[in-house]
Amino acid sequence: MNYAVTCPEAIRAELHKAYNANVWEQEAWKQKAAVYCATFPKCTFCGSPTEVPHHTEIDDYGKPTYTDLTDTIPVCNICHDGIHARKFQCPVCKKLRATVDGDRCYVCLSAEEKERIVWIRERRTRERNN
Repeated sequence: MNYAVTCPEAIRAELHKAYNANVWEQEAWKQKAAVYCATFPKCTFCGSPTEVPHHTEIDDYGKPTYTDLTDTIPVCNICHDGIHARKFQCPVCKKLRATVDGDRCYVCLSAEEKERIVWIRERRTRERNN
């Protein structure tokens, strides 16, 4: 199979969309998603209005269990895209970034924490080159 993209994450996203495109087009899915968003009106991460249920189990993609919204979390489209890109909204600066310590983005870390990260990266580079 030929893909329009080469990045493994992008290929996974392309397959995800292909598997579920027929489900997303069905009126029953649209109604179920609308009820879900009304039931859980705020995004889990940023508090914006919920726009989509995010499946926490990747094994649900393309399977009949995909329409079961029991194991989903309410998210807005920005946070949903961030989840799939492995990025989250930083609680300090409120921007969508990759988290460093599971809490804050690199920009919002203290000078000491940044220094420690740089030291670790340099050490790993030296070890790889030896």
